[in-house]
Amino acid sequence: MTARLAWSWRSRYLDTTFGSGANGIPQYANPYASLDASVNVNINRHLALSVDAVNVNNRMNVTYIGTPSQPLQYQLNDRRFGVSLRATY
Repeated sequence: MTARLAWSWRSRYLDTTFGSGANGIPQYANPYASLDASVNVNINRHLALSVDAVNVNNRMNVTYIGTPSQPLQYQLNDRRFGVSLRATY
């Protein structure tokens, strides 16, 4: 059996200098964190089961123009779960 947790962090960053329709006012993205997890189990010599979860903490991405008090967009990437069964011979 193997298990894995991954914590990803991205600090505030410049998203674009144009494109938001704000006449050259920079558009930024707030800091963002995501937690992913997976577990893999060998059932026998030929079968393995994997369970994965992405964005377990269900965090939202927020972009803003000029200042964080002027949010432009909220983007939720949702939690995603997956199960797979692998067979080898």
